Formats: sequence, C-alpha cells, structure tokens
Amino acid sequence: MWTVRFDRDDRGHDFDELLVQGDRVLLLDGADATVHARDLRTGDSLWIAGRRGAGPGEFLVPDELVDAGPARFGVADTRQGRLSVFSGPALDAPAGTLPLEGQLNSYCREATGSYIAIRFGDMMIVRLRKEAPPAVIDSIVWPVPVYNEVLGLRQARFARSREGRCIVWQPKGDYFFEVTASAESDREYRRYADPYPAPRIDRSGPYPRAVSAPSAAKDAAVFGDSLFVLRGSMYAGPGAMVDVYDLGTGRRIKSLSVPHDDAYQIDVATGLLVVLRSTERGSILSAYARR
Repeated sequence: MWTVRFDRDDRGHDFDELLVQGDRVLLLDGADATVHARDLRTGDSLWIAGRRGAGPGEFLVPDELVDAGPARFGVADTRQGRLSVFSGPALDAPAGTLPLEGQLNSYCREATGSYIAIRFGDMMIVRLRKEAPPAVIDSIVWPVPVYNEVLGLRQARFARSREGRCIVWQPKGDYFFEVTASAESDREYRRYADPYPAPRIDRSGPYPRAVSAPSAAKDAAVFGDSLFVLRGSMYAGPGAMVDVYDLGTGRRIKSLSVPHDDAYQIDVATGLLVVLRSTERGSILSAYARR
C-alpha cells in the first residue's frame, strides 16, 4: 500500500517500537527521545514530538509504546520510572502518569482499563496503580520444559493489542498464553500449545526435502480473535512469514508472506499489515493489504 524510508539522509531514524492506533501509526525513536506519528492509510507524516530531558513531554530512556485505550498511547521511560499517557502531539500535557518500580519488560492494558507489566528477570506480573507503587498480583509458573531457567521471563513480552487481550509470548520458547481476569482477585491463564507450524516439504523429486521452515517468533500482535506471529524463513529465499492463529482454538489459520527478511516488528489494522524493517542506516515502514 505504501512505504516510508527513514534511512536515506545523513541522520536516519532507527525506531525501537511500533504501535498502530486508530488511523495512525506511532513510532518510538529511543535515541532521539521522540514519537513519530504517520497516517495509517497513506504513510504521510502527521507530527513528531518529544525531546531528551526529565520534564513534561521529555524522556530519558523511552523504551516502549503502550496502548492506553481509544485515541491514547503511553510511553514507558524506565530511567524516569514512569509510564506517561498522551492523546496527541502535546506531550508536555500528559493525560496521566503511572509510576514504574524496578525494570519492567513489557506492558499490556487489560479490558478493565488497568495496566499490567512483566518484571524483568523474574517470573512476576505486576499491576501498575496510579499514584502508587505497583503491587505483585501474580506469579507466572512458566510450563516445563518450555520455561528457560537461564532466561526466565527476560525475553517474554506481551503481543500488541488494542482489545484488552494480554497474550504473553517468549521468543526463545515459542510459547504463547493469555492472561485473563473476570475479577481483580480471580485470574486465570489460557495456554496455547506451541503454535509452531510444520516445515513445507517438497515431495516432487526422488527424495523429500524441506523447502521452508519457520524460525522462532520475532514479534506478535493481536487483532480481534486472531494472533499474528512474525517469523523468519530458514530455507526459502529472502522474506518472512506471518502465521495467523485463532485465539479461540489456538490453531493456525493461515500464513502470510512478507517479502523482506529484515522485518522485526509488526502490527495489524483492518485489512492492513504494518511492518517495520531495520537496515544499516535506519528503519523502513511499510503497510501491506492483508488478505
């Protein structure tokens, strides 16, 4: 549909985070401490805001964009210890601020409107409470043998989602499960067996041979009742695959192809797959029609 390159001038942008929200695509440049907004349908620039510092609208080490509900987004700044929520380019007037305690790895907004985060290096999910330090609400027991005792949850992240569905995934373990809550004190985990598709086999010759096999998950996003998982392809030429799973059954529905092996983040909108690629000089952002 469209492509925007950020690697052509002397000062390219290498974006850390991607988030589709409404009719815009948000990009986080941690090196510049800025947020870039692009039109979802055309790729045109809407605004650029943010700067280095510790004051309102400023960031020290911004490391993640967070869905914060309709027309709102959050920027997590680990160094400042805060998650600031904004509605537009006026970053000096945040709609709310939540304190962060310790090093958190990833964030998700629940259907109830509260935020939860994975604490780096242990097996805890914490709830972020406005104007109060977070309290430990759950201990995640990572299933054996998928749980990696060395990495713990250091590699675990939440898939991007705007529906209040918090899907945890671990790149190294390739295992997904959903954190759900019917009440604040009643939580459950819906687990999905390793959604790892079988390699495609070419049986036309005298000996069967694998022509395409997926690599471990690179990124994941939720749209409606579907989970989209970005994978590289180990055998079949340049490119990547996006495997689509039904969250109701945990089964793979189909696979989409992406003609780039340097894709590292994805997000999904109605009829669109948005892909962020990394080059030696900066990032490339593309939107593809999703069929």
